[in-house]
Amino acid sequence: MRKSTVRLIIVLALVSIIGITVTQLYWMVTKYKQETNEFERKVELGLRKVAEDILQVKNKESKLQLTTVRQLAGDYYVVNINDEINANVLEFYLKTVFFDRSIHSSFSYAIYDCEGDRIVYRSSLNEQGEKIEVVPRRDLPIYEHDNYYFSVYFPDKKADIISGMGAWIFSTLAVLIVLISFVIMVYIVFRQERLSAIQKDFINNMTHEFKTPIATISISSDVLKNPNIIKTPERLASYATIIQEEALRLKNQVERVLQMAHLDREDIKLKWEVVDAHEIIKKSIQNIQPTLHDKNAIINCTLSAVNSNIMTDKLHLTNIVFNLLDNALKYSIKNPEVRIITSNTAKIFKIEVIDNGIGIAEEQRKKIFDKFYRVPTGNLHDVKGFGLGLNYVKIMMKNLKGTVEVTSEPDQGSKFTLTFPSI
Repeated sequence: MRKSTVRLIIVLALVSIIGITVTQLYWMVTKYKQETNEFERKVELGLRKVAEDILQVKNKESKLQLTTVRQLAGDYYVVNINDEINANVLEFYLKTVFFDRSIHSSFSYAIYDCEGDRIVYRSSLNEQGEKIEVVPRRDLPIYEHDNYYFSVYFPDKKADIISGMGAWIFSTLAVLIVLISFVIMVYIVFRQERLSAIQKDFINNMTHEFKTPIATISISSDVLKNPNIIKTPERLASYATIIQEEALRLKNQVERVLQMAHLDREDIKLKWEVVDAHEIIKKSIQNIQPTLHDKNAIINCTLSAVNSNIMTDKLHLTNIVFNLLDNALKYSIKNPEVRIITSNTAKIFKIEVIDNGIGIAEEQRKKIFDKFYRVPTGNLHDVKGFGLGLNYVKIMMKNLKGTVEVTSEPDQGSKFTLTFPSI
C-alpha cells in the first residue's frame, strides 16, 4: 500500500475519532445542563410546596407570590414566608419534600429574622437526612421588607449531579482514552517513519564517506605496485601520503560512529581532570591542519581567558573542539575564516567558535543538534558527514556539566559558544 494511501486512512480515522469525541463531549455537557435544570426545577417546586405547607399548618391564607422562591445562585435559594418559622416543622417539610422529589443531596438551611438582622436558627443535613455540623455561610442576603425567610444551600450540588452521570462520564473517558491512544500510535508511526528515512540517509552518507577514501587508497596502492615507481621517489612519497591521509580520514569517521554507539548505550566513561583548555584548542587546530591546507582556510585565535584551566575530560573536550572546527570549515563556501575566542569570569570559562560560513536559518537551528540531521546546503554540494558531530557536542557538553549555544543567520556565519564551570 502506498504511503499516501496509508496517511490518508490515518487522517480519516483521526478525524472520525475526534468527531466522535467532540460529539460525546457535547452530549455530556448537554446532559449535565439538563440534569442541572431538572434539579433546580425540582428544588424550586419543592421549596414552594414547603412554604405552602408551613402556612397551611398555621391555618393561614397563602401569601405566596411568584417571587416567594428565589434562586440567588446555582446552589443557593431563599424562601419568603413573612411569618415566624418553626425550625422543626421546616426541617420535617424539607426532608419530606426532597425525598418525595428524589433530591438526594446534602443541604444546609437557615432561618432569618430581618428585623434583628440575624440568623435565628441554622442546621445542616447529609444525604441521609442526618444532622451534621457545618460552618455557617457569611454572605447570605438580607431582604428589607420581609420579617422572616429561610435559605437552603446545596454545597455538593455539582458533585451529586456529576456522580449521577456515571455512565456518561465512563463512556466519555473511554472515547478520550481511545483518542489519546490513537494519537500516540500515529505519533510513533510517523516518528518511526522519520527515523527510518534519517537512518537510510545516514547509511547512504556513510557508504559514500567510506567508499571515496577506500577507492582512493585502492588506486594509490595499484600505483605503488608498479616497480617503476621506485625510480620517482617524489611520486612514491606523494601516493604514500595520500594513502596515509585517506586512512586517517577513514579512522576518524569510524571513531565518530563508534562514539555515537557508545552514547546510544549511555556507556559514557569520563576521566575527570584539570585540563588547560588553551592547549586543547591548539592541539585541535594542529590536528585539522590538512583540512585547513586543502580549503585555504585561516583560524585566528584570541585566547583571552586569564585562567584556562577547567575540570573536564581531555579526550571528549578535544573531540568537541575538533567537531566545531570541522563543522565551521565544511559549511564555508570559499576561503573559510574561523575565529576562536576564550574568556572567563569567576564562575564560567567560555569558548566561542565563529565562522564566515553559510549560516543557519531559524527553523534549522532548532534541529542541528539532532542525531543525523544535516543543514541543507543549497548550492554547496561537497559537504560531507553523517550528521553526528553536533549531536555529539550537545550530549557531551551536558555530561561535562557545560552548555552549548548557537547564534546564526543565513549568509552571516555562525557562532557556537561553549561554557564550562570555572575552577
